[in-house]
Amino acid sequence: MSGLVNVLAVAAGGAIGAVARYGVGLAVVAAWPQAGWLGTLSVNVAGTFALAWLLAGWADAPDAARLFFATGVLGAFTTYATFTVEGLRLVQAGRLGTAAAYVALTLILAAFAAVAGWRLGS
Repeated sequence: MSGLVNVLAVAAGGAIGAVARYGVGLAVVAAWPQAGWLGTLSVNVAGTFALAWLLAGWADAPDAARLFFATGVLGAFTTYATFTVEGLRLVQAGRLGTAAAYVALTLILAAFAAVAGWRLGS
């Protein structure tokens, strides 16, 4: 039963996070029509802060609650937050080389993937 509860927690949180991200995007475009990228910047920074705060302070929270907020709400709000916090955890564990490689590979490979996806889709 807890497996189903966890899946439903992620799904419900994901719905909320996705709608919140869309809402932030609409609000930013309404305020600054030429700077839609500010919406993405806003959710990435806010989501990163929220995920780090949540994971640092909610270690003893029930699994369903952490999954609802961290994986569901914030996962749908931004995936950049997970990338950043994973990099931070590697640094905190003293795995600086792995952290540097993870960050560099993510940025470089994602850039190549974006170019390839764009070219294939055009």
